Amino acid sequence: MASAWVPLRCCANRAARAGACILLLCAAWACSGGDAFEVSRQFTDVGWAYQDSITGAFDAQAGKRYVLRAEVVFTDAYPYRNAYFKTSVQPPQDSARTALSEFMLAEETGQWRVDKSFWRGGYPYRFVLDSLTCRHSGACRFTVKQYMRDDTLKGVKALRLAWRPAD
Repeated sequence: MASAWVPLRCCANRAARAGACILLLCAAWACSGGDAFEVSRQFTDVGWAYQDSITGAFDAQAGKRYVLRAEVVFTDAYPYRNAYFKTSVQPPQDSARTALSEFMLAEETGQWRVDKSFWRGGYPYRFVLDSLTCRHSGACRFTVKQYMRDDTLKGVKALRLAWRPAD
């Protein structure tokens, strides 16, 4: 009877190893997005304060186009239908520029425009904040901040920014 369990344990071990290999391959594929720069920020129950600007830099290549993509997770505590973001970009050896972007998150009725994500614990919105083509190679610096009327914006759970080469 003990010998009948040995093949079952052996198959279970092989299945577990195969599953682990598949999981590692999927994780490696998911992480190889080719981002020039990526940052994630989790916010406490207090929210996203105006002073909590996200700053960073990435090495840009001359003539290559980059896109700044954002994912923001809002909760039911978010009090507005829209969100404003202020983006400042300093391309290498070029003048700085600033852009103000507005995104509508909910209908007039208060209905969110995306479904609530159980895994994210809120309403994940994905959008493009900015794009640029640098004339010179070098460090491209940027800042992103919430630009609403409140000093601290409640109901923002998480933010992820990624500069990616445009396809």
